Amino acid sequence: MILGGITEYLCSFVQEMVFGTISWDYSYLPFNVNGRTSLLHCTYWGIAGIMYIMWVEPLINKIGRVSEKKVTKLVTIIVALFMLFNIVISSVAMYRQTQRLRNVQPQNKLDVFLDKYYPDEYLDKIYANKKNVTIVDN
Repeated sequence: MILGGITEYLCSFVQEMVFGTISWDYSYLPFNVNGRTSLLHCTYWGIAGIMYIMWVEPLINKIGRVSEKKVTKLVTIIVALFMLFNIVISSVAMYRQTQRLRNVQPQNKLDVFLDKYYPDEYLDKIYANKKNVTIVDN
């Protein structure tokens, strides 16, 4: 519960500092911490952790014992690579959106790709609760 709340708080903080956006704001809830997390959402993280330990982890262990170790290792690597790609492309697309908000023109082929396949309208649809923070240039 506590680790989930800390993770949620840190992710919100880093997202605001790096991308200049806020994906969630819990300031309307009682017992919130700077609007980044709340007691209610920490409770959700705690319940999710208990469910994981009670049902998901035993299932994964059972599948690991039944299947060959090579298959389990291969599936783990594929899922990890997919998640890494997902995190990287999401982060780069959000960073490019921040640049577009600052009227920075595309500098390379990656920027052109991101502008074409991850335009503001698409990112705003995916991250529907996102708010842009006022951008202050030094």
